[in-house]
Amino acid sequence: MTKPSGKIVCQLIDGYRHDALFPRESIEFALNYKPENNDKFLVTYPKCGTTWTQQIICLIVNNGLMQKNDREFILNSFIEYKGKKSLDITIKPRVIKTHLPFNLMPYNKSAKYLYVLRNPKDTCVSYYYHTKDMPTYQFDGDFHEYFDCWIKGETPYGDFFEHTLTFWPHRFDDNFTFLIYEEMKNNLRDAVLKIGQFLGDEFVVKLKENNELVLNRVIENSTIDAMKGTLKQEYKNQFALRKGMVGDWRNHFTKEESDLVDEKVNKMFSGTGLEKLWAEDMKW
Repeated sequence: MTKPSGKIVCQLIDGYRHDALFPRESIEFALNYKPENNDKFLVTYPKCGTTWTQQIICLIVNNGLMQKNDREFILNSFIEYKGKKSLDITIKPRVIKTHLPFNLMPYNKSAKYLYVLRNPKDTCVSYYYHTKDMPTYQFDGDFHEYFDCWIKGETPYGDFFEHTLTFWPHRFDDNFTFLIYEEMKNNLRDAVLKIGQFLGDEFVVKLKENNELVLNRVIENSTIDAMKGTLKQEYKNQFALRKGMVGDWRNHFTKEESDLVDEKVNKMFSGTGLEKLWAEDMKW
């Protein structure tokens, strides 16, 4: 069957849109995995700072220094992509990456979850470039055609707004840590300490020892520019870093598209507090 122009290939499992690249058995393993009590999960909607956060985790574990096996962790810890193999990653403590919404995600009240969210307009732009660069999606449209798919939730992992709302009620749960991408950009030090706390108290101690030597190394080596130098050649088009900037959406959106996102924010996020998170970042 010929794919319509400007559409994105996904695979449907029980009515939910998954990435067409991922082996079905890996997705089904993720959907049925029963987490262990000491499991830790990094959770995001796609293109909300996942790779950046993973690299910060690597830096914290490795005393602020980048290692060659960082790439292995970043690629292979993705449970929907690697299935059971994602449990064999070398980093300790084990951190498993997932993009699944809360209602489909492996959950154990004793496991820990780090959820990173980003303003929807920049998320859309970043997801567009990721989709454009990955042949598996078979997307041959421009940004505006992509936007039409994204705003309707016709992308892998579906609707950004619905996905976010599945997690937001858990922001006060003891086993959840929430990070806002834009706040990470503005105050990387606090973000690194929060991630360290997520990994375990011993990592916070390590970050603060010797006049915060490791903490300062992590901050220095986890800027987007520093990471690009090390990771871009490794990733090529897969899980690559692009600009990582806040506000790049203004170089892509029309006023009508911006208004459509604002309308959806007001409709779906009203009264939750989410509608206030990005008030300045999303102004036309």
